Amino acid sequence: MSKLLRILALLGLAGWTISNTAISIAIVDSDGHTFPLPTLSDFPPPEQQRRFVHISTADGLSHGMVLRIVQDDLGFMWFGTADGLNRYDGHTFKVYKNDPDDPGSISSDSIWALYVDRSGTLWVGTEGGGLNRFDRDADRFIHYLPDPDDPYSLSDDGVTVIYEDRSGVLWIGTATGGLNRFDRKTERFTHYRHDPDDPYSISSDGIISILEDREGVLWVGTSIGLNRFDRETRHFTHYRHDPSDPYSLSHNSVWVIHEDEGDQAGTLWIGTAGGGLNRFDRETERFTHYRFDPNDPHSLSNNIVFAIYEEPSGDLLLGTYGGGINQFDPQTGQCIRYMKDESDPYSLSSDHIRAIYVDRSGVLWVGTEGEGINRSDPPYKRFLHYRAIPDDPHSLSDNFVTTLYEDRAGILWIGTLGGGLNRLDRETGEFTHYQHDPTDPFSLSDNNVTAVYEDHFGVLWVATGNGGLNRLDRATGRFEHYREDPTDPAALSTDALYTIYEDRYGILWIGTNGGGLERFDRETETFVHYRYASDDEHSLSHDRVNVIFEDQASNLWIGTSGGGLNYFDRETDHFIRYQAIAGDSTSLSNNVIFAIQEDLAGRLWIGTTNGLDQFDPETRTFRHYREKDGLPNDVICGILVDDAGNLWISTGRGIARFDPRTETFKSYDASDGLQGDQFHPGAYCKGRDGTLFFGGTNGFNAFRTENIRDNPVVPRIVLTKLQQGGDDIPLNQAIETVEQISLRWPYNFFEFEFAALNYVQSEKNQYAYMLEGFDRDWNYVGERQFGRYTNLPGGTYTLRIKGTNNDGVWNEEGVALRVRVIPPMWRAWWFIGLSLFLAVAGIWSVIWWRWHSANLQRQWLESKITERTAELATLNQLTQQLTATLDIYQVMERLLSAATDILDVQGASLWLREEPEFDYLVCRAVVQQGNGMTPLDLRLRIDQGIAGWVVRSGQSVFINDVSVNHHFSTMVDQQIGFSTQSILAAPLRIRDTIIGVLEVVNKQSGDFDVDDQSLVETLASSAAIAIDNARLVATLQQNAKMLSARNKDLDAFAHAVAHDLKNPLTGVIGTAEVLREDYKEISRSDLRKCADHISRAGRKMNVIIDSLLMVATVSRLQDADIRPLNMAAIVQEALTRLEELIVKQQAEICQPEVWPTALGHAALIEEVWVNYISNAIKYGGSPPHLELGATELESGWVRYWVRDNGAGVPPQEVERLFTPFTRLQLTSVYTQGHGLGLSIVRSIVEE
Repeated sequence: MSKLLRILALLGLAGWTISNTAISIAIVDSDGHTFPLPTLSDFPPPEQQRRFVHISTADGLSHGMVLRIVQDDLGFMWFGTADGLNRYDGHTFKVYKNDPDDPGSISSDSIWALYVDRSGTLWVGTEGGGLNRFDRDADRFIHYLPDPDDPYSLSDDGVTVIYEDRSGVLWIGTATGGLNRFDRKTERFTHYRHDPDDPYSISSDGIISILEDREGVLWVGTSIGLNRFDRETRHFTHYRHDPSDPYSLSHNSVWVIHEDEGDQAGTLWIGTAGGGLNRFDRETERFTHYRFDPNDPHSLSNNIVFAIYEEPSGDLLLGTYGGGINQFDPQTGQCIRYMKDESDPYSLSSDHIRAIYVDRSGVLWVGTEGEGINRSDPPYKRFLHYRAIPDDPHSLSDNFVTTLYEDRAGILWIGTLGGGLNRLDRETGEFTHYQHDPTDPFSLSDNNVTAVYEDHFGVLWVATGNGGLNRLDRATGRFEHYREDPTDPAALSTDALYTIYEDRYGILWIGTNGGGLERFDRETETFVHYRYASDDEHSLSHDRVNVIFEDQASNLWIGTSGGGLNYFDRETDHFIRYQAIAGDSTSLSNNVIFAIQEDLAGRLWIGTTNGLDQFDPETRTFRHYREKDGLPNDVICGILVDDAGNLWISTGRGIARFDPRTETFKSYDASDGLQGDQFHPGAYCKGRDGTLFFGGTNGFNAFRTENIRDNPVVPRIVLTKLQQGGDDIPLNQAIETVEQISLRWPYNFFEFEFAALNYVQSEKNQYAYMLEGFDRDWNYVGERQFGRYTNLPGGTYTLRIKGTNNDGVWNEEGVALRVRVIPPMWRAWWFIGLSLFLAVAGIWSVIWWRWHSANLQRQWLESKITERTAELATLNQLTQQLTATLDIYQVMERLLSAATDILDVQGASLWLREEPEFDYLVCRAVVQQGNGMTPLDLRLRIDQGIAGWVVRSGQSVFINDVSVNHHFSTMVDQQIGFSTQSILAAPLRIRDTIIGVLEVVNKQSGDFDVDDQSLVETLASSAAIAIDNARLVATLQQNAKMLSARNKDLDAFAHAVAHDLKNPLTGVIGTAEVLREDYKEISRSDLRKCADHISRAGRKMNVIIDSLLMVATVSRLQDADIRPLNMAAIVQEALTRLEELIVKQQAEICQPEVWPTALGHAALIEEVWVNYISNAIKYGGSPPHLELGATELESGWVRYWVRDNGAGVPPQEVERLFTPFTRLQLTSVYTQGHGLGLSIVRSIVEE
């Protein structure tokens, strides 16, 4: 409303005021006259209904105030709003707004005028931004603004109207700057301004409308009257409102001018802001007025007329401000009003109309003030809709329609759920209501009417949901009731009825809801009951009867709710059942049946809640049609047959037309004009004139099938987006007209969007696309409007897109886009050809510079080939050298030296995992250019450094600036005094195991690249094999050495058995011989001495044997159980075992309070301590003094030690110290032993 007031004030209409309250809306002119704006009008009859679809800001429209509408030459719709210019393709809005930082954006967001000239150029008039011309290819606007220093510039920055005359001249109307004539060649504006001193000047500088009539006369509507312009004399003739002249213009504010297209006299129609509609007779120069009359519902609904459109019928559609749209009949002067109705979602969204436009396909577009756009489709499908209108006693009593029936007089009877019975006189369109009145015993028994039927006597029968059966006396309007009576077995079995049917024998049948089937005897007025009996297979299959039908052969069929289909044999009173059988695809689809119908060919059709069934009486089988076959829904509510033999089927989701000949379905829904998508079982009938009626939850529809036509317009298909990764592909022209794009690898992908410019139910447009050269067939994507292709091989393709309108009419030609994908150079066909061309170009070229360029290219290629060949030769030679040596240090030196030379780097290093399961790497060697190899022994956890990352990830990597990489470790740099700037590392891999990492650092020339990475990976692969071989050889050598040592141990073992065991064994034998010979003469004391001698000899042999077993056990040990050790407990256990020796030798032993933790096998480590401590006691001072301790090393190891106060071991004897069965005499005192203790220690530690 504020926008209108602003425009009115701008155009000099400040004398008008508009009030809008919750109670009334009125216009008051400057003289104080009040013109009320009606808020309620008579609704148009169904045959004149228009359905409006609402498009609002929720759908992407930039603002709800839509002032101007136009369609461009491509078919896009443009909407000028109070906040931006909108382009619409039926699905998506593209909004243009002013951007202060973009000189090519539209100059203002407030759009006052739109016009497409003959060349297809879009012109935009704005508030405060002057005139804009849209450059489609550049997607930008060229601005025309007032310039005080240029007399040929636009006269005002508020452009209200744009018009092109037949000579191609563009006329621009402004809000306060008068009329402008624009010469597009010179881009100069000629001004026509109001001059109070010149009676022939234009009457006002506030220009609102412009029209050139068929005679070439230019008419200009202003804020102060209508003007006729004589271009030869440049004189304006004025037509103004004169209160004293009833034939003058009714109001001076002329908003719209229209020439009657069907009138040979060229009658002009003028819409004014307050004076209603004017008809101008140019011969008499008189105006006839059509105004709002509160006492005439067929008068104009409002006196502000902003828009006029002439329909093909000659009627005028008038857009009013506050009175909606008026369909004006010029012959009668009467209007049919289309206004906002809160109870009708398909009525106008607002009564304040700002613009009316009809596009080339006949779609009516309506711009409103604040409520967006309304769209009304052409009447291809004339589904008349009858519904309950609030406060209209002559409309349907209730919207929930349960049954429909036309009697022989053509009267339509409508049963409703709660609204009683309705009688529709189709000629007058008036409804008569019959409803239950508790105070009237002759009223309808129940307002829930389930069926209506006229018998052959002309009696009208009405079935109700809870009131039994009614017979209507149409003359008196009184109902006679037939009700359930438990005391009377001949009365109705229940008051809950569902259907009525009279067969050709005149028998009246009633289907009940729970009481079975009833046969009515008119003479006795009694009912015969047919009920379900569980013990009688020939009884009715279910007591709820939904439908009764008699076919052409007089067969009576009964459809039930749960018992399937029944055939009634009148001769035997038996029922034959047809029911759904699990696993039998030829049985009935479902046991709930709502409809039975016979087509013109005599085929019987059954409507179930699980699809449509065709019954074959010969085989007694059923053929099924369901949603997968084209039905909109499997719940069948009603079936009718039209005069062409088609079936019309109401469902739970719209209506379907089925052609039994082609077995094809065509679906219709609420957007086509149906009362809704949900229809009600039993609510259907066919009129005697062929009209079909279907009812549902929002009233009912009536239609003639010949009036249900498909939209024949083939839609234009356009591309609306071309993108890569969400960003628009740069184009040099409008995307709608682009014919070719090129994509260069690796950007060999694209996304696209498209639209069919059909606005009639555009949500039903269907699409398909294919990329010729890539796809084998079309991709049918339904209503989806986008697609994408990725990873396209090099080549040329054609993207083809086709689409349909709402009724499936295809534009097979569609739109085509040539897509050229330029492959990477090494995959292009010309690459090899170019290489050959470069080889022979010097011979065949006649242009020197081309020859020279080709020669340089050839030389470059040769150098590259030579360089690569040299690298390959070096690699081959290095591989041979690496595999030729089995010394791991030679492998490392050759590898690192070759890496520094080939890659021209400052240094290289090799990190190895000592064992695959170890979590650290060891740097064994580093080579610096010119300095040779430096052996190292640095350790690095695998979660540290670049080398650690390579081991964890299994991938090679190059980093040209290590300072920005958080994985880099400076440990090696600090150890050897080096500064690493860049690094390339590759894993050494044997099968699936990474055994190390090769690193090269600080490339001398340039940065590391993928070629360097590939080269280092090759070196690493060769090095891994060589190192693995060297390790295998070293392992074999070590095993051989160990085998030799074991052989020596075996010799020593034999010596021990032969020597050490021989002495005590000899003593035992000798003593035993003495006992055997002289046991009778030996005294008890001597006998005890002999026993003691044998015992001591046995214990000595046991000690030797235990020691030998320990040596053998350790030598066979493979996988010891390594765990953290409690060294304090282990040492204490060893001291306990040596307690007797310690006491005997009076040894002093010192140990730390806290022992560091290490990993090991507790039992074996205990043996180590026992041997070390016993040796120290044996060879220590007198008395022995021992110190036990431990030292933690930087490498992570722990060294445990024993010190004593003995003489020590001479250096030349150290090597013999751990030899098995070797005893060193280090003191003058003889110490017993067998030479096994320290050899056991050595074996344990080595294992």
